[in-house]
Amino acid sequence: MSHEREHEVVRDATLTFAHILKSKVGPTLEGRKGVEVVFDFPDEKLVEKTEKDQKVLISVFHVDTTRDLSAQLLEEPVVREEDEDGNIVELRRGVPTCIRPRYLFTVWLKDPLECQTIQGKIMRYFFDFPMFMPEDIQGESIHGESRSPIQFDEKFRADE
Repeated sequence: MSHEREHEVVRDATLTFAHILKSKVGPTLEGRKGVEVVFDFPDEKLVEKTEKDQKVLISVFHVDTTRDLSAQLLEEPVVREEDEDGNIVELRRGVPTCIRPRYLFTVWLKDPLECQTIQGKIMRYFFDFPMFMPEDIQGESIHGESRSPIQFDEKFRADE
């Protein structure tokens, strides 16, 4: 990852999820004319407008980001500096190169059963394709060849 762009990885992951929802999940929704994506909780007017336009409104909400310590152990996590005699003068952890952003996808429709069906389609897509495909990656901070894995957080509770 280039140092100039590495701070944009969470934004680019968010945009990649939005792209996938529009381009891959949207066409599978019978009776709907696509997907609109927002990055916050929508107001009632927007929900009504997308319903009227026969689209599905999905929010992609970034919950938090943590370091992936297990991956960092494999990615040269220790920076060691020595003086001219070879004595260690500083030993510290390097900058994490693998992070885990967590997202909450929410479908916003009037019919709760249709919301659940579409939520299931989103899950099915990510079960079938558990990595970002190079052609879907948005932005320049995520390397296409890395095939960034997508994992479901089964421990997420509503009270969080």
